[in-house]
Amino acid sequence: MGNGRLPALVDSTGKIVEMGQISKDLRLVATSLVTLVVSVAHFISTGDLVKRIKNIDKKIDWLVAMRRIDQLAKYERIFVAARELCMRPIGEREQMELRRMRYELRELRAILRREWETAINQLEVKPSWFDMLRSNKQQRLEQELHKMLPYPVLIDLGWRLELVLAMASKTEVEFAASLIDELKQVAKVLHLIEEKGKPIKLEYSLLEPYRSLLAALQRSGA
Repeated sequence: MGNGRLPALVDSTGKIVEMGQISKDLRLVATSLVTLVVSVAHFISTGDLVKRIKNIDKKIDWLVAMRRIDQLAKYERIFVAARELCMRPIGEREQMELRRMRYELRELRAILRREWETAINQLEVKPSWFDMLRSNKQQRLEQELHKMLPYPVLIDLGWRLELVLAMASKTEVEFAASLIDELKQVAKVLHLIEEKGKPIKLEYSLLEPYRSLLAALQRSGA
C-alpha cells in the first residue's frame, strides 16, 4: 500500500469486504517495481535534461547574437539622430538632446564593460604540468578572449561617438572628467585578463594595444 497498512478490498459502497496480507515474495516484487520505476524516471529525466540543455545552448547563442544586434542598433540610432540634429543650428534644446544621447552611450558602454568582465570571470583556467598541454590551454584561452573582441571595439566606438556629441553640446570638459573614471574601470578588466592567463603563463597579444589606447585617452582627457 505504501503507507504501512494492509491492502483492503472495498465494494462499491465503500465498505471493506476483505483484508489482505502481503507475502514475502510480493514485498520483494513491490520493492523491485519501485526501484525499476525510480530508475526509469531518473533515466527519462536525465535524457530530457540533456535535450533541454542542448536547446538552451542554442537559445543562448541566439540570444547573444540578438543582444549584439540590439546594441549595434542603439549605436546606429544615436549616430543617425545626432547627425540629423547637428544639421541645424544647435540651440539649448538641441544641446539637451545631445547630452541625453551622451548619457545613453555611457550606459551602453557600462553594460558592455560588465558583460565583458562577466565573460572573462566565467573562463576556467587550470595550470598543467606538461608544456604541450599548457600550450593547448594557452591557445584555447586566447581563442576565447578573441571571441570577446566586440566588447572593447564597441566601447571604443562609444567613446569616439560621445566625444563628437560632447563637442557639439559644448560639454567636452565634463566628458573628459567622466572619461578618466571610466578608463580606470576598463583598466581593471584588462588586469583581470592578465590575472586569468597567469596560471598557464599566457601573454595575451592584445593587452598591450588595449593599454596603449587607454594611456592615449587618459593623456587626451587629462
